Amino acid sequence: MYDTRKITHGSEQVGMATTTEGGSTGFVNSTGIQKFAPSVDQDTKTIYADATTHMSLVNPKKLTIEMDNLQYNETEMNQMGYKLVNGGYVDGGSYPTFDIQRILTVQSADGTTTQKLEVYYNATSTAYKESDDEDEDEIKPKVYTRTLTVAGRSFDTVGNVKQFIVERTKTNATVFDTYKTKILTPTDFKSVV
Repeated sequence: MYDTRKITHGSEQVGMATTTEGGSTGFVNSTGIQKFAPSVDQDTKTIYADATTHMSLVNPKKLTIEMDNLQYNETEMNQMGYKLVNGGYVDGGSYPTFDIQRILTVQSADGTTTQKLEVYYNATSTAYKESDDEDEDEIKPKVYTRTLTVAGRSFDTVGNVKQFIVERTKTNATVFDTYKTKILTPTDFKSVV
C-alpha cells in the first residue's frame, strides 16, 4: 500500500529577513522570482589500502539555493553587498546573513491542496550574474541569478537547523499563517504540537 500521493507546485511568496542574535528582523517579500532551487551536496572520498577499501570519508552536507529573479529590491541588493548611496548602489563589499522562506502548494491525488512552508536559516548570497539575452526580435527580459549558501542557526534543544519544513494543518493554522509577516522557526510551533 502506498502513502497518500502528493505533488508539490512552484515557489510562492518568498520572504526574507536579516539574521540577528535573537532571530531575524526587517521582513520583506521578494518579487519576480523565476527559480528557487535548493540542493544538498555531500562529497565522499574512498581511501584504498591493502588492495581494498580502507575507509570512506564523508564531508558535511552543504545546502545551497540557486535563485533567478527578474528584479531585486533594496534588501536583496544589500544581501549581495550593494549599498544604496545617494539614490544609486555602490559595491560595499559586505555580505550580511539572512533567513529566507517560501510557500509551496501541495496537491493530493484527490485534488485537495495545502500549503507547505520551507525556511532556511543564516544564509549568505553571492553577487548576481545576469543573463545576456539581448535579442531585439524577442521579448526576453534579463534574468538575474545568485546562489545562497545556508549555514543554519541553533534553536533550543533542536541544535543547528539549516532547513525547517512544515505543512499547514487545522491545528497549526494560526501560527502557520503568520508567515506573511515574519520568518517562522521550529520554536514558534511548540504551542501547537
